Amino acid sequence: MGENNNNFLYLNRDNRWPDFAWDGLELRQGGALQLFSLPLFEGELPKEISTLSRSQ
Repeated sequence: MGENNNNFLYLNRDNRWPDFAWDGLELRQGGALQLFSLPLFEGELPKEISTLSRSQ
């Protein structure tokens, strides 16, 4: 096989991601896609959480 440096497909054209499904993704300021951000939990966790097994 010959060496080929074109082994990828560039999907982000003009920082717009045309023809790309954005399900669960958001556009960052620099044009990158990332998973939707989740809000941070504020407050005290319920006591029942401490009884959960780590394997669950």
